[in-house]
Amino acid sequence: MNVEADEVDIYNYATNTTTIRAYCSNAIKNFTPYPYEMAYAKDKFLLTLDDTRSVSCVFKWVGEQKFFTFEIYNTQRDICVTCIWYVRANGPCFQDQLLGGEKCYTWP
Repeated sequence: MNVEADEVDIYNYATNTTTIRAYCSNAIKNFTPYPYEMAYAKDKFLLTLDDTRSVSCVFKWVGEQKFFTFEIYNTQRDICVTCIWYVRANGPCFQDQLLGGEKCYTWP
């Protein structure tokens, strides 16, 4: 059985000149009633979870037409108490605190 996370921390590591807006929600809750902007490697976007099994986020590159959707938290996939994700240009990367290293996914 997976440990359910208390929070998800998301960092922007796309490029050092890119600002990303994040919009996150699930079927019953909108975690970001307004877009949250993350500058490169400085701002942390924190999602506090309460009995949530899945959260998806839309990541929009500010000033560009580029945007991607990714399920940033899923209890079947993610084993963590605080889940840490780095949003990179090629896709999001989960920072595995239990086994070490990172697990990266490509944007769909």
